[in-house]
Amino acid sequence: MALSFEWDEEKARSNFKKKRRWQNAGYMKNKSNKTKKIGEMRAEYNFSGGARGKHAAAYRQEHSVTIHKKDGTTVVQNFKLEEGAILLEPDVREYFPDAESVNKALRTLIAIAPRKRGKLRASSKIDIPHP
Repeated sequence: MALSFEWDEEKARSNFKKKRRWQNAGYMKNKSNKTKKIGEMRAEYNFSGGARGKHAAAYRQEHSVTIHKKDGTTVVQNFKLEEGAILLEPDVREYFPDAESVNKALRTLIAIAPRKRGKLRASSKIDIPHP
């Protein structure tokens, strides 16, 4: 299942301009204009039936972004991970900022691992405590 996202260039520009007007007018700085506390969500945003990560697997396989340009043209960009590409989960990414650091760590692990080669199954993940 391929995912599709849409981006309207004109709406984005308009929303950005509105935000800048509010900031320049001082509305964003006036604490008395805040209608909700930080961390609270508006009543109309109801995610109680949602599932976290529902589209994550499909997103990793392939997804497209449709961009609606100001001049009326539409551009569709397709994104797919390259063969052999691996996505790191956020907690792992904290320790490995780039491909070089990942490869160095894995080569170190390979050097100390037993000679029997095989793939780790998802069920054999190791929980590493976070500092």
